[in-house]
Parts: sequence; C-alpha cells; structure tokens
Amino acid sequence: MRNSNITFNIAGAFSHSDVIFEHYSKNKSIYNSYKKIYVYDGIDDCSWNGGRVNDKSLVLNDDLMDTAERYYSIGWGIKITLSNNIIDLKDSKGLRILEKFHKRGNGVILRNKDLKNLISKEFPLYETTHSITGALQDATLSEENLNFYRDLQKEYDFIIPRLENNLDPNLEKLDKSKIEILINDKCVYNCPYFKKHYDYIASLNLPSEHSEEELAKSGMCWINEKFLKIVTELDIKRHGFRYGMKLSKEQIVYLIDRGFYNFKILGRNFADTPLCLSLDKYIIDYDC
Repeated sequence: MRNSNITFNIAGAFSHSDVIFEHYSKNKSIYNSYKKIYVYDGIDDCSWNGGRVNDKSLVLNDDLMDTAERYYSIGWGIKITLSNNIIDLKDSKGLRILEKFHKRGNGVILRNKDLKNLISKEFPLYETTHSITGALQDATLSEENLNFYRDLQKEYDFIIPRLENNLDPNLEKLDKSKIEILINDKCVYNCPYFKKHYDYIASLNLPSEHSEEELAKSGMCWINEKFLKIVTELDIKRHGFRYGMKLSKEQIVYLIDRGFYNFKILGRNFADTPLCLSLDKYIIDYDC
C-alpha cells in the first residue's frame, strides 16, 4: 500500500490554515491514510526567515498557538521555516519561535550551520530539514554534487534537492528516506539566478527598511517573461517524463515505487484558491 508510506509537508500552516483545515475535513480519510502530515510556515516577522519575504501579519500570539494546537489534535506536525543564510543567533524572535514549537514531531527548515548547531544542542526534539534555498547553483547530479548531498544527509534528517534533480536517476544513489521532494514548483532548468534570488529574498528579511520596488522584485522571476516561456517549453520537450517540476500523479507514483516517500507542497505565497487546487491535485489516493 503506497499511502501508508507517504509523508506530506504542506505550505501555509498559519497563513492558509482555514483552507487547510477545510480541505482536511472534506478529505479526512485520505489524509488519515498517510504515514504523516506536516504543515510549514514562517512567522513573527523574524530575521531568520527565508524562502519568502516576511508576512508581517503572522505574529506569534495566542491565536496562532491555538491554531498550532488544532494541528496537534489531529496528529500533524509543524515545520518552521528559518532558512535565512545569515543568522544572528541572539535574535530574540527566532529563539522565542524555537522555544514555542519545540516538541517531538515538529521540525525546522533551515540552511545555516550555526543555527543547525544551536538547534542540535539546545532544541534536540526538532527534526531538521535542509532547505532548497541552500542547494548548489549547479543542478547537475555529478559525483561531487552527490557528495554535497551525502554530507548534508549526515547532518540533517531531511534534505530538499533542486527541482531539476527530482526525476534524475542519480538521485537514487542517495539515502531516499532522507529526501523530501518539492513537487509543485516551477523554474527554469539550471536557473542562472537560483542562489542569487534566494539570497536576495533572505536579505529582505534582515532588519532594514526596504522599498516597495525591492519587495516587488523579490516575488518576480528575474528572467524575461517571453524568454522564460520559450525556455520552459524547450525544457519540457527535452526532458519529457523526467521534467522535474510541477509533477503529475504518474510521476509521483513513479517516485513512490522507487522508494521516495517524502513530498513537499509549495504555496505560502499563493492565494487561497490556488493552494486549494494544489491540495486537490496532490492529496489524492495513491493506492489506486
């Protein structure tokens, strides 16, 4: 049975909690058939956050913790995204977040080694996931890059490889139990701005004033829109079934049957409807 082996990590733990709980109530039997469900988010306008520019409305208060308790009551874990590459370990907001969610079954998504060492020492109940934002600029799975992932697998409970790697046969040379596949993102293969863009987004979460233009730039692709469409169509044609972005059910079943069981659904920056559509597409019965 496939479902009983699968773990899903769903975006928007707090920013889309209403959508997630409603979807769960309508599809409870399917959710309950999976091995484990996590939800993830970044909260409290914290300088440690990465991946997305801070949502300043997500404040660490009683209402947010009540939402967390609702997830715990149905057996779900929460993963907090603290994936900035630059970390001040004395940041009071970051430390408070770690204290509030420190319980077995929860996790932290991160990329900074100093923060990883702090968590291992002071907050050992957390599972740790190495963020895709810290992946290599070079997306090829050469032996050197496989060794980069192998080294990370020694330190972290899970790693998230680049999207280009999702259906690369060389990915099977790694410990599959420690790989979490991001299944519904899209980008250009070997994007020249991959690391620069993520590091730029992370910089906007550091204490400073940022213009509306800077904030808008963070959410846009840096590649010309017309060129982006052409390149993406060429990538899809070139890679066919092994095109590793916005995976189909058939591609996910292919991965499951090869021993990949951990999947991540992106959508913190989505509106409610697109996130719900992603849940409709991916929270389905894989046993059939």
